[in-house]
Amino acid sequence: MECMPIRNQVIGSRLKSKSSDESLMALTQKGDYGAFDELYERYHRPLFYFFCRMLSNDREKCEDFLQDIFMKLIERPEMYDPSRLFRPWIYSVAHNMVKNEYKKLEVRKVMLKGADTSKVAINGKQVDEKTDEEFFREKLFDCLEKFDPDNKAAFLMKYHDGFSIEEIAQTLNIKEGTVKSKLFYTKQELAGLLREFNPKK
Repeated sequence: MECMPIRNQVIGSRLKSKSSDESLMALTQKGDYGAFDELYERYHRPLFYFFCRMLSNDREKCEDFLQDIFMKLIERPEMYDPSRLFRPWIYSVAHNMVKNEYKKLEVRKVMLKGADTSKVAINGKQVDEKTDEEFFREKLFDCLEKFDPDNKAAFLMKYHDGFSIEEIAQTLNIKEGTVKSKLFYTKQELAGLLREFNPKK
């Protein structure tokens, strides 16, 4: 008889692993921490990557942001709107956190204007130690820093996270046509900035 609770836990865990994000969030809102754990397992890696690419790979800051977003989820689950799909919603929360950070950074830039940051090393690697692929990825993300947060987020969600145009529109709270325009503009600009990597040139 003592094995029954363990068996029930295992069955419950398996059922949760097959549940939709929306179902898990509904259970989380009812205080089911197992459902929250499953959402964490699904989303902590992609959200960490999103934060890294949006915040110049500042891993310590990204860890803080990741912790903050899941703390919000567990402490205030009622902020989730059940009429929305979970994935676009959670990314919209992450995107708003990043945009708020950008605003703070702009203030800091004004205060620290003139500071020389040109000699900051990237990941501690010298250029000649990097593979072509590493160098391309690094250059790509350096170039993405030139774009506004919505363009950058749309590009990452589409080409790294596999979001549909509809999901990106829901996440950024813009029209689907605007998403397509942002993606087209970003790709065109990146093609120009990354000409050195085009073997046909």
